Amino acid sequence: MIRLLVTTCMLALLSSPVWAACKGKDIKGLYLAYAAGTDSGSFFATLCGFRISSSGAISSGSNCISDVTNPVRGGRLTVARDCTVTGVIETRDGDIAIPAASMTTRKGPITGVYLIGTGEGTFTAVKHKKISGADKSMARYFGE
Repeated sequence: MIRLLVTTCMLALLSSPVWAACKGKDIKGLYLAYAAGTDSGSFFATLCGFRISSSGAISSGSNCISDVTNPVRGGRLTVARDCTVTGVIETRDGDIAIPAASMTTRKGPITGVYLIGTGEGTFTAVKHKKISGADKSMARYFGE
């Protein structure tokens, strides 16, 4: 019984974020980000597609779609060893700061908060291996 308890405790510790050991290159991929927040006091929701390189660079040509299409011009996200993510996304309408986010220990979804000049919100970014892994209609979010 004690052996089972010790084994369970060890597995819980080893699977915790403390042992996550993310690397910067883990962020590479195609992401669909679902966001909701406020802008100038008004609520909005948006969907963005991002191509992120292994160095964390965000490709221009990605798009955010809400009431209008807001082309992404670039930016960079940084992944720390503890899987926290910070950075900035540069768009035609201004920068989107990512002051606090985290990547799952499986190097998959990223969740966090963002700040824009006149508002803030939360987002979840789901990683896809290829655009067809999402849906054919998603190509427009990746500038295709």
